[in-house]
Amino acid sequence: MSLAARTFSGAISLTKANIAQALHYRLVLVIYALRQIVNPLLYMAVWWAVAGDGEVGGFQRGDVVMYYIVFMIVSHATWAVGYHQWWPLIRLGRLSPHLMRPINPIWVSASGDLASKLTAAAMVSPIWLAMYFIIRPEFPFDWGNAVLFVPALLLAAALAFIVGTCMGLASFWVANTWPFYSIWHNIAFSIGGQVAPIALLPGEIQTIAIGLPFRYTIGFPIEVFIGHLQRDELILGFALQAVWIAVGLTLMTLLWRSGIKRYQAVGV
Repeated sequence: MSLAARTFSGAISLTKANIAQALHYRLVLVIYALRQIVNPLLYMAVWWAVAGDGEVGGFQRGDVVMYYIVFMIVSHATWAVGYHQWWPLIRLGRLSPHLMRPINPIWVSASGDLASKLTAAAMVSPIWLAMYFIIRPEFPFDWGNAVLFVPALLLAAALAFIVGTCMGLASFWVANTWPFYSIWHNIAFSIGGQVAPIALLPGEIQTIAIGLPFRYTIGFPIEVFIGHLQRDELILGFALQAVWIAVGLTLMTLLWRSGIKRYQAVGV
């Protein structure tokens, strides 16, 4: 068996094991996932009222509704599960046993992140579907946009995981990394496409938001799905997603290599 085949087989086995473990905490996962539904409903209600019977910033009422229905899926796929795993591993010494295994702990974290999201998605996806059929937004579905949405979502999830891991790895140096994640979350809330679509932000702020990474974990995949981007904007968006992922991977690798050299915990 080739190295690639062994790696793939090991990743599948690890993910299956993590899914089995996640099922033991399914109630916690469902509660957490439901939190990703409540906030979009509030945003949807606000912009629904603002749009009224017309439009706001080029968004028809149906576009606004569909934006926040898709937002539920995107926010679920990009929530930082892995970030919360690193503090106890590093600060409490629980990382030590993982260093004895033939797989990098970052891959273990990625597998756990994927397993948690897949398990929770299986439980809350009926709610997403029910909301769509209850509200029935007037929205022209486009299969081309739906196909492009898939890689945009996968790249957004990868970028969100990398960002969360970088912040978690900061535990090698600081006792509390929550302020870092809180700052990221608050900026993403403001200009990442959460509280409002990027197209509705003021001109200069909109330009800044397009260049920063926050949009590419939230707003960009949604914009792809609802078809509010021209061809050049799509190309630029995917390119910037790739650039930020490359930057994040580089930083994550540096943090891991530097941090593991200073790690001295015995383990518990």
